Amino acid sequence: MGKRKAQSESCEPSGKRSQKAEAFRCTRQSEEATSADQLRGVKRLQTVTATAQKLWREAVAARWPVIIEGELKDPEWRASSKWTNEYLQHRAGGSNVLVEQKLESSEGFGKGRKVHMTFGQLVQQLHKGNDSLYLTTQEAGVDGDGHPHVMGFPVKELKGDFPLRPECMGNLVPQQINLWMGAAPNGASSGLHHDFHDNLYILLRGRKRFRLYPPCEAGNMYTHGQVQHVHPNGRIIYKGQPMLSADGSDPGAVKQWQRQQAAESDLADAEEAGAKARLREAEQALEVVLDAQLGFRRESNASSEDDDASSFGLPANFKDDYIDSEAEASSSDGDSSPNRAAAVGSALQARGCQPDCKSSEANHDAGPDGINWEANIDDSSPPSFSRVDLAQAERDIWSQFPLFPAKDRGLECELKAGEMLYMPCGWFHEVRSYGNSKEGGHFALNYWFHPPDNLDTSLKGMQNPYRTNYWHAHWAGSSRNELCGRRLHYDNA
Repeated sequence: MGKRKAQSESCEPSGKRSQKAEAFRCTRQSEEATSADQLRGVKRLQTVTATAQKLWREAVAARWPVIIEGELKDPEWRASSKWTNEYLQHRAGGSNVLVEQKLESSEGFGKGRKVHMTFGQLVQQLHKGNDSLYLTTQEAGVDGDGHPHVMGFPVKELKGDFPLRPECMGNLVPQQINLWMGAAPNGASSGLHHDFHDNLYILLRGRKRFRLYPPCEAGNMYTHGQVQHVHPNGRIIYKGQPMLSADGSDPGAVKQWQRQQAAESDLADAEEAGAKARLREAEQALEVVLDAQLGFRRESNASSEDDDASSFGLPANFKDDYIDSEAEASSSDGDSSPNRAAAVGSALQARGCQPDCKSSEANHDAGPDGINWEANIDDSSPPSFSRVDLAQAERDIWSQFPLFPAKDRGLECELKAGEMLYMPCGWFHEVRSYGNSKEGGHFALNYWFHPPDNLDTSLKGMQNPYRTNYWHAHWAGSSRNELCGRRLHYDNA
């Protein structure tokens, strides 16, 4: 392994190696891992004992990953029993998707190559054993406040088979729900990166091997972006991104919302009192607040062409969360020319990619096989991805990246079908996915939640995970609460 300066045992930042992460304090669980196959601290909980309060106390508020043995117990949960390939094609097969693509079986995903096809065509390709394709997050669009819709297609077509707000996650507010689907009998790497939101990852098929590092190591992860700040809950902000709050909200937007709430409350009081002069004053005050809020939104939208991403804390080029892509990593050779795109299509055709599906509207340039194999290539490098390739030996990694943490500074765990992993925001992770076509490939559903900024481990903390009601109000004020069917309970102002 060669000589290398020893690292301290504590996750507390100290000296040069962690100066970029000085705001974060790692909170290790006092209990040991409960299963022999769990290395270095990833605890396992049984579904029957993983109540919202227990999960909050031992994982969410503690900002520590945990595996839950079993799936969601919500009455709406039917995905594990219903989501066969036939059912998926029947319910969502016509949805247009943009799919990650790789040229060689040995390479990883996330090179910025994507192709258009229908979800049904993807399911057929994976069933045939095509391991060159991987479904990650899809564009969901944004609402009037600039926040992303919770679901895009094909998830919207399947929304009756899972809860919008799982009971085990207490009062955390969902940010997005996604599907992940591929076929990798020999394993496919996601690349090392972190999420900007808390993640509940539910594995339906295959298995996943995770390697994780805490946010206090952010300054040593050699990310493409320059770490500017790490919030106490682990949320990372990069140079050039807006200085968002720990829960991912824009402080300016929150202030505007609070002023609107106060003005609306004053107006309601004036109406109840029946005082005409006071009522006119309250109406005028509310009008001033709404005009200011509209101006704030216009100014925010004009500040960047990519404000729909940056306004809620994602990289400007955000598309998805894996390099397998919170976005895509750059191509190893940096060639994003049309010839490169054409080569992708030729290589895939040569590997027998011949789906039997009909052409969709999105594939108007499709060939006789029904799919347009000419790739869309984006070789940009998102700030949240590390430049470190974990497939290399540690001595080779350290020769290029001397401050990268040793293997025993991280965690390792394996997730099997029928299990869930909770992972707080800011935890760097590489995911290696396994699943052959005979077993249905590898397939997962995940929830991203706005990260809590109130880390009180008590019941009151679980009931009020955010210091303001901003995210709760945003959820309640959108159409998504009509699909939720679950009452909110919180009492903070």
